[in-house]
Amino acid sequence: MTCEKKIAYAESVAKMAKVLYENVNQIGSSKMITHAIAEALFQAVPIHSGLMSKECEDLPAAKMTKEHFFPRKKSADLIMEQVKNGRSVNRITNIILSRTRVHRVTSIQNHYLRKFQGGNYANWQEEYAAAGIELIPFERKNAYTYTVESEQFSTLGEAAKKYGLTPDGARYRFVSKSKKFSNWKREKK
Repeated sequence: MTCEKKIAYAESVAKMAKVLYENVNQIGSSKMITHAIAEALFQAVPIHSGLMSKECEDLPAAKMTKEHFFPRKKSADLIMEQVKNGRSVNRITNIILSRTRVHRVTSIQNHYLRKFQGGNYANWQEEYAAAGIELIPFERKNAYTYTVESEQFSTLGEAAKKYGLTPDGARYRFVSKSKKFSNWKREKK
């Protein structure tokens, strides 16, 4: 999803929060509104922080869990507070975008962190430290080397760029069984 679409989604959630709050008497409960906002945060496409736990270092990205380091319930409460205080849609949109950020952690770490979130910690950094989770920069590991004729590429993107292809077009050639692309080889590292 593009950045523009993420912003548009966050803006629609901000507008929804304002409309729901204006109609709280008809809805019956501000708790229901907070729950709806928390669910909207959960449905949002996450914004990756660029950090992962050290335990994820050798895992493929697909095996990592996206951990919202700002708990959704707490974030929904903050958003409702901003709505009640008459903050602008733009301000609330920015809060929503900040609250959809995630770190990559293991599934076990994701569950373990819940013990520390919302407690007596000043911020997520303290929560992670208390849980014993060390964060490091996320680096996508490439499992393959790519060769076209005798030229070797360390990433699919490099090969695609060299031959004026999209990454999907290059991937097709590397996995194709066609004789036409027999000089396009992909090998596990």
